[in-house]
Amino acid sequence: MATGWLGTLQVRRAPFVRDVARQLFGLSDAMFAPFGEIGEPAADTVPLRVQGAALPKGQLGAGIAPPGAIFRPIRVFYKDDDSILNIQKVPYSYLRVAARDGGATQSLLIRGVADPLSKRFPRKNKLIALGVKPGASPTRFRFVEAKDKAPASGYVLTARPAPDGPPRIVGTTDREGRVEIPRGFADGLLIVRLIAGRAEPLREVPIMPGEAEEELTVPVDPKPQAITLETQLDALRDAIVDLVAVRGRLERRMKAREQGDDWAGVEEVLVEFRKLPPRDIFVKRLERLVEDAEAQEQRTKALVLTKAARAQIADTRSLIDRYPPRRRDLSRLRGRRDPRPRA
Repeated sequence: MATGWLGTLQVRRAPFVRDVARQLFGLSDAMFAPFGEIGEPAADTVPLRVQGAALPKGQLGAGIAPPGAIFRPIRVFYKDDDSILNIQKVPYSYLRVAARDGGATQSLLIRGVADPLSKRFPRKNKLIALGVKPGASPTRFRFVEAKDKAPASGYVLTARPAPDGPPRIVGTTDREGRVEIPRGFADGLLIVRLIAGRAEPLREVPIMPGEAEEELTVPVDPKPQAITLETQLDALRDAIVDLVAVRGRLERRMKAREQGDDWAGVEEVLVEFRKLPPRDIFVKRLERLVEDAEAQEQRTKALVLTKAARAQIADTRSLIDRYPPRRRDLSRLRGRRDPRPRA
């Protein structure tokens, strides 16, 4: 009651009159929000002192705040006379109960901002934790660019169960940067990620589905230079894959002609092999892309070689290394020439 927060909307439907009591019990259980005080964190491990946590399970099922329960950190600011001045939710931060030992509760901090439990505030304040559960409302996002607040349109939003579940595609942001997680999408905390291009993450934050009925505005850094680099790496990778497919097709043609004693046809395959670009060309193209990206970082002071870009560079380099040089191709084919002595 002190927070003034009503919590998430909960709905239960009784298909039969005799099922009303059961659904009312489920509704009251869904509406119940455990309360706790946040202790001194150690990295991302945060102790909680949950009210009623020491009560025996009994009629309470798994008890109050069992492992896996989710809490929302809330910061309470006080006036000089210790009366409440303001109450603020800590943005994009949650506590997931990891272990219970009697009345002691240990939780894991899941955050989308840096140092959400910081004590560097000039005014007296206190951190408390309030339990949250998925609500019956859709979760609406509007992603905007951090610099000019322009809509971040055309980006893919994915969501995965916290902390490390498999991701699912939610949708693509529209012209206004809006995208919605429908109600019933998940039954627990989610990690949502906005992705540009094929794999460049722009923003990743935890969210409880249905927690807020109002639209959430999330600023992002579009990273245009990194996306351009990754697009060029995709083009290079596609060119190598296409070349491998062409080489495999030529090898099958050569084998078929060899089995039919068509040695003139084998010579034709060798001619086509000589026209294929050598591996050195792709090595130089990759090196040039990396050098240009490094120079661009020095010139603009903007991050271009992101973690996703570096991983893509490593994959492309590995693909090039598996592509045999031309000499190996030709020596392998020459070994299959007509073994009969020439006149």
